[in-house]
Amino acid sequence: MMFIRTPISIGRNVANCHPPKSLSKVMQIIRDLKTKQKESESMWFKKGNQFIHVTYKALFDERDEYIGILEYVQDIQPFFELPQKFKRDATKQ
Repeated sequence: MMFIRTPISIGRNVANCHPPKSLSKVMQIIRDLKTKQKESESMWFKKGNQFIHVTYKALFDERDEYIGILEYVQDIQPFFELPQKFKRDATKQ
């Protein structure tokens, strides 16, 4: 895992889960998702030898009430190392 999260992280204030330098950006993303200005938000950045891809998705209950954010973090560096034939036209049949 790129960023250690444990079951006790669920329900914690987002300010306790992100470094101070990224917190204002994360809070803006959450506001946009919570108010449905966006359905999801994705970004990537380089950390050491890794390329990190992060996706945020708002979660709403059956009454369409906001219940939280799903944050998905993935090291995408291995995708850059795939042979060229696997990179090309992946969606074509």
